[in-house]
Amino acid sequence: MLRLSLFLSTLLCTCNLISSQFDATILNDNELNQEEDNNPCYPKNQNGIEKRATISRLKRCLWPGGRIPFILDSPFDDMKRNNILEAMRNWENRTCIRFVDREPDDRDYVSFIETKASCQTKTGRVGGEQFIKLGACARRVGNIIHELGHVIGFYHEQNRPDRDKYIKVFDDHIEPKFKDNFDKFPKSETRTIGYAYDYESIMHYGTHAFTNGEGPSFKIRKIGTDFESIVGQRSKVSDLDVAQARDMYSCNKLPVNSACVQNNGTEYRGTLDYTVSGVTCQRWSSNWPHSHAFYTESNIENKGLGDHNFCRNPNNRARPWCFTTKKRRSWQYCDLDPCQS
Repeated sequence: MLRLSLFLSTLLCTCNLISSQFDATILNDNELNQEEDNNPCYPKNQNGIEKRATISRLKRCLWPGGRIPFILDSPFDDMKRNNILEAMRNWENRTCIRFVDREPDDRDYVSFIETKASCQTKTGRVGGEQFIKLGACARRVGNIIHELGHVIGFYHEQNRPDRDKYIKVFDDHIEPKFKDNFDKFPKSETRTIGYAYDYESIMHYGTHAFTNGEGPSFKIRKIGTDFESIVGQRSKVSDLDVAQARDMYSCNKLPVNSACVQNNGTEYRGTLDYTVSGVTCQRWSSNWPHSHAFYTESNIENKGLGDHNFCRNPNNRARPWCFTTKKRRSWQYCDLDPCQS
């Protein structure tokens, strides 16, 4: 996890430059204002007013089996075409999402279109051909990863109903026409499936997104000060992005492991990274969402811990376990049972 030491004066310029790059990326990301019109995955209330809901609540808007057919016929140059394919791999490498060439019988699919405008797309599977419009932002892989996140079914992280616990939004610092991008969705219209707020999400805006020049569009509250240098990142999907995508598409199927572990599994060094209920594990090197003191040199050397989220048993519990990515369930056993003698 990238951490920039803001207190070091020699790095102030570098940090400001990186922050500006994140913010410039977000300024081109106005799909909520333009692309969600007539989106069947953007339900309306009885008065015809658009209501926002997470796609996890609208199963019809998910891609069956996580399979997303696509067409890439637009004349992108080699760099942008490679960036698109790399962005797909970023999601595929850690989830069950699969981007596949469209077959003749695929009625629902995405089509990549090169435009002079900003990057825009609709959220979820809307039916028929839906466009992923990529402008100059396609020069960076992370921007495309973000747009694919929308296609998969994600809205923006700062729209969560619980966001005020984690960030403070300054409405008077945001350009009026972009204020919708900072709407807080009510609990009646959205849900977070129990996962923790994710400052590192590829779907989170940077602190100066759509600012009118009067100051930041939001600030991070004390609980998340460790993430000030990374919020708004456009490098890769985060661990919590992965956890939620897996949950939405039931990637973690049970039972998952027919093997057993000797004794209580203190010697287990496999790569299973989710619990018996299918919840993706928290990285051992991370203290978010659950703070702990297990990540020590001794446990790295002797207990198999590391900068990973694989199931381990560093404290001699009944079998391998991990901290979860859920807010309220701090840890859970993994689907690894002791061998029967």
